[in-house]
Amino acid sequence: MNGSGPPAPTRKAYGRLNRFIARQVPVDGLLPLVHITRAYAFDYIVDGDTLEPSACEVFKEKILYLFYGRPAYRAKEGNNARLEFEWPIVFVFNPEKISEIKRIFPFDTGAFAQQLYAEFFDKESELMDFALNPSLESVRNFVGTFYQDNNEYYLGETRKNVDIPLRQFEAEGIHELARLPGVQGSKSQDKTRDERSSAPRSRLRRRYH
Repeated sequence: MNGSGPPAPTRKAYGRLNRFIARQVPVDGLLPLVHITRAYAFDYIVDGDTLEPSACEVFKEKILYLFYGRPAYRAKEGNNARLEFEWPIVFVFNPEKISEIKRIFPFDTGAFAQQLYAEFFDKESELMDFALNPSLESVRNFVGTFYQDNNEYYLGETRKNVDIPLRQFEAEGIHELARLPGVQGSKSQDKTRDERSSAPRSRLRRRYH
């Protein structure tokens, strides 16, 4: 049969997680969006009075990254980590004032590209399989799906039992990531991940003052 519409996606995984989360009950309340930069970069931001999108190696375009609710940051390791240029500077935004969200993912996309989550997902998984609707409602659905409330999400290490149907491979992997203790409470020596592993990350197209 001929048709004028676009062809249907051939990957069963594409959109599967998004559809599953869209059917869930959103968590009550809304957390802020946060952006973290190093003090050295903040020195330029102070003069320019804006946050500018920067080149992204994963998406090959200029993007401004924000994390939902959780100020996740990987500190530099080494003897000089205490020096001022490495200090983390945190920007906190009212999410209802942010527009033009381009993409939302349930984890750090850079870590996924580096295969740091390989043990949680099939080797054939692709990044876009995990894309969520670019809206605040979608993020609230995500938190409501895998966490009991915003406080548990902020602290990490969910204790919520989630009824995940068969063949929801992406949701199952995300739930296992969410079960891991937050770095602040973890005794693990694993240095390959941090709180960004289970924090939704959004991409914006424009700069912000």
